[in-house]
Amino acid sequence: MTNMDDDWALIDKALQDAIQISLPVAEVDPGVALKKLRDRYPVLKDIPDYDLLERIKLVYSNQVMVGMYLGDFMKTDEEDASTENP
Repeated sequence: MTNMDDDWALIDKALQDAIQISLPVAEVDPGVALKKLRDRYPVLKDIPDYDLLERIKLVYSNQVMVGMYLGDFMKTDEEDASTENP
């Protein structure tokens, strides 16, 4: 393990602690999970593990971040409207 890997591990731990969650959230065997995912969705069967995992991260983080952002926007917009029209 390089010093940079150690640094990232410390940074990751600090970021996890900051939002008060324990990661990983679920202990899952990626090989078993990917096989089950491919069995259920045959369109995924020819995608290499690395590419599929990267795509999962992209799709999931995009959905979560967009939902959070838009939710925060709507909340802010509602708060702004209530202060403009008390």
